[in-house]
Amino acid sequence: MNMDTQDKNGYFHRLHAQTPTRFWVNNPSRDEADWAITAGAVGCTCNPSFGQKMLDHPSEEERRYASALLDEAIASTDNDSEAHVVYQRTLVKPIMEKFLPLHQSNPRRYGFVSISHVSLITSGIVSTSFFDSPRRRLRNPSAITAPIR
Repeated sequence: MNMDTQDKNGYFHRLHAQTPTRFWVNNPSRDEADWAITAGAVGCTCNPSFGQKMLDHPSEEERRYASALLDEAIASTDNDSEAHVVYQRTLVKPIMEKFLPLHQSNPRRYGFVSISHVSLITSGIVSTSFFDSPRRRLRNPSAITAPIR
């Protein structure tokens, strides 16, 4: 189904109209956020794995975008965990902007975007390849190659 042409009679719109249930989308790319909003999503959550998901995204455009943001985040700080936080926030910002009109229309009910962050080094949630490439060697490579428990 082409999400651009979906009308307001779609499943999630009917769900909202007939029940108290609200549809949130998980870890969307920028395009996926647009499609989800069109389909009736009223909120979004971005998990700690979101950054890695965007680096591995099927869309080359999305991968390049995420990769450039990661390079900027790494260049902005000497602290690996801080670079992860900067990367995640920067990556989520355009998605937040897409949900902002929903939030402005009903700030107590719609347009929420959650950003979950767990330390890259200690969580094991984000793959160790997250920062590990020849271009992106961190100042402390042992921090990302040590076993994650």
